[in-house]
Amino acid sequence: MDLWGFFTSTQGLIVASTALVSSVTLLVRVIRAGRKRQPKRQTRRKRRVVVFVSVLAAGLTAFFVWTSGPADDARNVQLTNAAWEALNARDSVEAAQCAGECVGMFQKDADREQRLLEAEGAPLPPTGPVADPERTVLLNRGLLNDVAVCLYLQGLALENQDLHDRACDAYRGAMRYTYARAWDDEYGFWSPADKAADRLASLQAA
Repeated sequence: MDLWGFFTSTQGLIVASTALVSSVTLLVRVIRAGRKRQPKRQTRRKRRVVVFVSVLAAGLTAFFVWTSGPADDARNVQLTNAAWEALNARDSVEAAQCAGECVGMFQKDADREQRLLEAEGAPLPPTGPVADPERTVLLNRGLLNDVAVCLYLQGLALENQDLHDRACDAYRGAMRYTYARAWDDEYGFWSPADKAADRLASLQAA
């Protein structure tokens, strides 16, 4: 992460906040020490230093809060959207790359959530329109959903490049995530696993 990226990140805000709290704590200690009859010149010097550090930390904290603004989309969302956009623009190479990056970064998390839902014996989610609160539950499975979608998109992108063996592998990967659902504003929820199964069957029949 570059310096500006750190400044506007959550980590940067935490560091600035920690500095602010620490400097205020130190200021309180200096004031208390001054009451114990330390030399006035030394006490004033310490107070000036601590006040400067406190003001600096407070300013940095305010700056981080102001510049951070609304939270950016999570990386899995960014990559999934980028894969969709590239595929719609008929840039299959870029689509496969974005989808593959998302899978590489978050597949372990998706595997963990899929296994957990299987172990719990959770019912498979519905498709189509879904009312709250179940809609919220499904949308909150972001990593699981996006990894499954990206494997499906990766399959489509590879298929467009006539890389059928690799496309089949991607589709098989998507089919593992039976609890994943993707949202469509017109249709509602759809299953990447089911879509991938259809494409795999079509390729194998060709």
